[in-house]
Amino acid sequence: MRISTSQKYNDLSARIQANEVAMARISARLASGKKVEKPSDDPFAAVGILTFRAAKTVSDQHASTANSVIGKLKLAENALSEIHESLKQTRKIALQGANDSLDPAGRDALVKELRQLQTSLLRNANVQDANGNYLFAGFKTSTKPFEVSANPPRILEYHGDSNKQLVEVGPATMLPANMIVDKTIINAFAAIEDAVTRLESADTAGLSGISLLMIEDALKAINTVRGEAGVMLNQFQSSAESAIRRSDEFLKQISDREDADLAETIVEMQKAQTAYQASLAAFTAVTRMSLLDYL
Repeated sequence: MRISTSQKYNDLSARIQANEVAMARISARLASGKKVEKPSDDPFAAVGILTFRAAKTVSDQHASTANSVIGKLKLAENALSEIHESLKQTRKIALQGANDSLDPAGRDALVKELRQLQTSLLRNANVQDANGNYLFAGFKTSTKPFEVSANPPRILEYHGDSNKQLVEVGPATMLPANMIVDKTIINAFAAIEDAVTRLESADTAGLSGISLLMIEDALKAINTVRGEAGVMLNQFQSSAESAIRRSDEFLKQISDREDADLAETIVEMQKAQTAYQASLAAFTAVTRMSLLDYL
């Protein structure tokens, strides 16, 4: 069957248009670096991309949560270290005060130092994060947890609670994000207060006996919770690293399905350009032939 000139003309016009569309599509892929920009480009790949994007979002949140807690734990760890240092200084002062030859002025000076150490202890006990949340208050993060009693005897009162804040840092992985240290801090304050009372009354025997024993017990307790803080910090650092690794793997899976191969796309563009030029040449030849029909 003979194909008419007009039919050839229409066929070539359609081919040119198709080649132009193909070139535009490949050009857009080169510009964006993406081979899948909308679900219709590759429905199967699009489903995978959406799935891995959702998984990456969750992993990013896990990493963010873990890193946020790491920052708070470092603040808590530093506060506990400062309290430990205050107790070490208290022990040193108690040993100085246990000297029977110390005069009233000397005892007053030591009492003043102990009061300053109590103030430092209280400040660290009420440590806050960047958002103003108290770190040692349990769930009551907006409540100042430690205050000295208004009436004698001077004791440290706790206004927080003993609830643990559990956070998700991985698939089915929950970790406690706060420390409950109220008894440890209260006992540390009481140890300093006992030393103050005995210094004021020149009870050298009590200083070298009961006060020093209370201080040593407080130091051991603070060291214990400092160790717990270190363990918690390691757990969250490990969780953050694992979450980042998962996120990176999900990103790779997304890239494998979504990103265009540059070298492959350039080859496709060259083929498309060649096809386009060929269709133009064929169209030009048919057009010339049709013009000859009128001569």
